[in-house]
Amino acid sequence: DDLKIGIRSTAILFGKYDRWIIGFFQLTTLGLLCVIGKMVAFSMIYFIALFIGLLLFIYQQILIATRQPKNYFRAFINNQWFGLIIFLGVLMALA
Repeated sequence: DDLKIGIRSTAILFGKYDRWIIGFFQLTTLGLLCVIGKMVAFSMIYFIALFIGLLLFIYQQILIATRQPKNYFRAFINNQWFGLIIFLGVLMALA
């Protein structure tokens, strides 16, 4: 769709390597969140939330493996759940 309307997006830039790049960013996000959790000395509940976030990222990778536009959108929308899980993990770790 981006090509049709002339938008220069990262989807076009990364092309067939999009899944690899997305996976790299997902793992980097989880890694940095893990480091921050260790630095702040969050409780185990935070790290459980990170594990659930990992499962959500795996689900997103499964969705985009089909390379169907509707599944890319579903994976994008699924990120709201990742954000919610991490947010709740932080809240519970601070409680």
